[in-house]
Amino acid sequence: MRSREVIRALALQLDVEREAARLDELEMLHTGGNAIAGAGELLRHLPPQHWAIVTSASERVAHHRLRCADLPLPAVLVGAEAVVNGKPDPEPYLLGAERLGVSPARCLVFEDAPAGIESALRAGCTVVQVEGDAPLNPAVVAVIRDWREVKVALGEGESLLVTLPA
Repeated sequence: MRSREVIRALALQLDVEREAARLDELEMLHTGGNAIAGAGELLRHLPPQHWAIVTSASERVAHHRLRCADLPLPAVLVGAEAVVNGKPDPEPYLLGAERLGVSPARCLVFEDAPAGIESALRAGCTVVQVEGDAPLNPAVVAVIRDWREVKVALGEGESLLVTLPA
């Protein structure tokens, strides 16, 4: 969920925009690090027009995290400031699909949080859960431990063929 929603839910007395900006600064100072195993290799082999990042982080924080993890920057990034309603609302994933120029029904979303899973499902996307022992939602089609379990090949008409663990 976006920091704005969390601040509104927990501390109505605070200036939401000022505190969200402050949290962004703190995240920039204290986050970074390694990507989930296999993420870099997978993303570097995907055609840029076929993938996007939809995140509850600000675009600035998202770019920082990607650079720290040595991951490629996407052509399409939907950050917290791009939407009126954050996850679990479907708006972030609807915007991501629109910016990619595809129907949400043709999007395969990889998510690790309940709010993100709900957002993607409500948008009409198919969802794979990243990490965990069991699906957080019965509509999740698969759970992966890390990105090494995902195989992608180019199909006909520039479609992607994705193979997931059984």
